[in-house]
Amino acid sequence: MVAATDRSLSRGAKVGGGVDRGNTPTGLPEHHPPSRRRNSVARRPAIFGQVALAACLLAAAAGCTGSSRPITPSSVPSMTMLSDPSLTPPGWTAVRYRDAQVSVPSSWVVQPPAGGICGVTTHGALLMGHSLAALKASGCRRGFPATIVLMTPAAPRPSNGSLQRLNGLTVILVNSGFGSISYSVPALHVEVTAVGPQARQVIDTVTRSPLSVTLDGGPPYAVPHSWRWLHFGGVRFAAPGSWTLSRATTWGNCVGKLVFANTVHLSTAARSGCRCCMSSAAPLAGSWTQLPGVSVGDGPAAVDQGPGTQCLRLHGLRACIPAYSASGSYGNPLALEVYVPGRARPTTFEIGLAGTGAVPRTVLDSIQPARA
Repeated sequence: MVAATDRSLSRGAKVGGGVDRGNTPTGLPEHHPPSRRRNSVARRPAIFGQVALAACLLAAAAGCTGSSRPITPSSVPSMTMLSDPSLTPPGWTAVRYRDAQVSVPSSWVVQPPAGGICGVTTHGALLMGHSLAALKASGCRRGFPATIVLMTPAAPRPSNGSLQRLNGLTVILVNSGFGSISYSVPALHVEVTAVGPQARQVIDTVTRSPLSVTLDGGPPYAVPHSWRWLHFGGVRFAAPGSWTLSRATTWGNCVGKLVFANTVHLSTAARSGCRCCMSSAAPLAGSWTQLPGVSVGDGPAAVDQGPGTQCLRLHGLRACIPAYSASGSYGNPLALEVYVPGRARPTTFEIGLAGTGAVPRTVLDSIQPARA
């Protein structure tokens, strides 16, 4: 097995930082959602030592066929809290914001901070970066959907909030008014507020995001024996042996899709795969389903022109995350530009953030210089 020995966040990124790894503190009530699917994945406490999640976890929640030994308890550090895809009901889609993830019906509208939900006619909507008070004061006359879910950066701990446990996380129940349910999740740096008939169902899906797991600065993940090693673009990396291998000379397409389900996609990226116009994805949650897979580009069309906001050290290689990916956008895979000494341009990785986060984390930790 190969593990990264010098993997670190050069700028001390908050993604994945401060994750609650302790057992349930004495005296804190644990909230158990009433309709949890316990038959697919057992309840997991904050310490993920009992990680039998591996093959079936990804298969059930991310549509992955899985290899015979994808991620095993011996390859996942015992003090790591993973994302819990079993919290996503059938017909729902997991959506991330910063270090957190919630699930909503796939037909709901999802909007980033620059968007809005005034006049939305679906049964519900998820809006990032807006408080309920600001929404009520917006003067919208076209009305809002029946259920509204808001995710914002966590405010300082309220003095009157009550501590509880939710899905293995310590949360603070806060009073946001307007008949809403609101939890601050300090470990994930977010506050989640919901109001409407499906508010409680959505709140019950709160978990750590796969992006947070992938960028956590904790111990590296070992590569399972069933995975295969690949050499491309001056680097060496590992991926599940069951994933399909595809090759191309173009990079991307007109809908911005860069990761393909259960696929290692290697491209010389001589030109863009979109010859006309980029089209925007529908604002529905189902359009942003994350796929397990990795794409690697070694060519001019794959190089992002934006600055890197976070940089890692991977087996001696400098790897930087473009700003659009580091922001934790709710639908993007993790983009990474790896700088190999002696090469004119970086090698670009796009890693799908599906499932528990264990697979993308293992792919990331495996990246190293290609052997001569």
